[in-house]
Amino acid sequence: MAKQAPFYRILIASPSDLHKERKVIRDAINTWNTQNADIFNIIFLPTMWETNTVPTMGDRPQEIINQQIVDKSDLLLGVFWTRIGSPTGSCRIWNY
Repeated sequence: MAKQAPFYRILIASPSDLHKERKVIRDAINTWNTQNADIFNIIFLPTMWETNTVPTMGDRPQEIINQQIVDKSDLLLGVFWTRIGSPTGSCRIWNY
């Protein structure tokens, strides 16, 4: 039987030195959904640039990623270890 449930996009963001950790986080969110989504009637969608963006031209790479997934995410999960990241060429200020 079909059910309706709200979903929330969780953006998993980090520098490139945390590839394995990003996968573990994505898998943990998917496991939570499998075990709890029906009980709590809520779904979390792990969102990553590797799986949720498509190649596009016409703007800076980071701006394209921002438009495709960052601006549409409900929660940002930022993970850092030995790197902070690379300059994006622009500073964004969000107005909510």
